[in-house]
Amino acid sequence: MMEGITLRVDRVSRAFGALLAVDGVSLAIAEGEKHAILGPNGSGKTTLFNLISGDLPLTKGKVFLGQKDISDYPVYRRIRHGIRRTYQNTLLFSGLTVFENLLLSVRGILPERYSLRTVRTSSEAGDEVRRIAALLRIEDLLPESVADLSHGNQKLIEIGMALAGDARVILLDEPVAGLSHEDRALIPRVLSDLPESITLVMIEHDMNVALQFAEYVTVLHNGKAIRERVTVDQIKQDQYIQELYVGGQGTHA
Repeated sequence: MMEGITLRVDRVSRAFGALLAVDGVSLAIAEGEKHAILGPNGSGKTTLFNLISGDLPLTKGKVFLGQKDISDYPVYRRIRHGIRRTYQNTLLFSGLTVFENLLLSVRGILPERYSLRTVRTSSEAGDEVRRIAALLRIEDLLPESVADLSHGNQKLIEIGMALAGDARVILLDEPVAGLSHEDRALIPRVLSDLPESITLVMIEHDMNVALQFAEYVTVLHNGKAIRERVTVDQIKQDQYIQELYVGGQGTHA
């Protein structure tokens, strides 16, 4: 294992019948790194995220978190070890308040998560909710119903839920998809303010947003990694990648 690597994906593959959606992809992402996964639609980006988060089992390969092989861990064990995930479509409890949504994520990783006792707002869990809210600058939204929030603020709440406890790696699946111009600028600013110890890996269809966010980039095409952990400047100067997107996919990745 390389020193300082938080997330390592070793030649992972996922087959659906005869189709290899992900074909021998490897990643090595350092602690605190901001890494973008780019690729045209159908290139295997979301499937790769599903393999890392445990939403899909591996056909081949290994996934490591630090020194630990988590390849056979179910989703809940990966969460408790610090891997978190957001989705293209926000998965929130629309009938609850912002505070209650965050509280559920906080309690979900605590030993007393199955307790039937009512959680007091002054409890340790309540303090953790307020810490997350302060980090995202959404303290004023805590009493609001999630259903009444803008799409951008709902995305913030989902990121907040991913931050509960000792988050080490957060997988962000198209965090600005469908947002207004104002909210599209907000999300990258919030992500840049997160603790430097948290590793962020982003899939984003807007190549401009992804390249402003990322320090390093991996490019997938037809399930394979055709560029591995290259710099943003290298991607911008890569004629093949520019033709792949500008020629056939517009500015979407």
